[in-house]
Amino acid sequence: MNKDSINKIEITTKNIDRQPYEWREYLKTTLRPFVNKPIANIYDGRVAMLPYGNIGKLSSETAVEKSKANGCNESEHFAAAEQILNLYKNAKLKEIQRF
Repeated sequence: MNKDSINKIEITTKNIDRQPYEWREYLKTTLRPFVNKPIANIYDGRVAMLPYGNIGKLSSETAVEKSKANGCNESEHFAAAEQILNLYKNAKLKEIQRF
């Protein structure tokens, strides 16, 4: 697949001006209904589940710092975390790495 042909997803949110502690509470409230429920990928049917503990990992300072190292700011990180279910559902598998 040509590198330039990869589709990009733009993520926007109305809640972009929240403080980190507000985002953490917002993510817990927003994602809690989906905890441990199957999330199917629309392209290949792979199913994933979101454990409750992973909501905390998504909003952790470590995760935010990793996003910053990859060129995202804090607001962009939390906007992506807010859309994690849609990102998984619409993801296209690029490769499988064997260990």
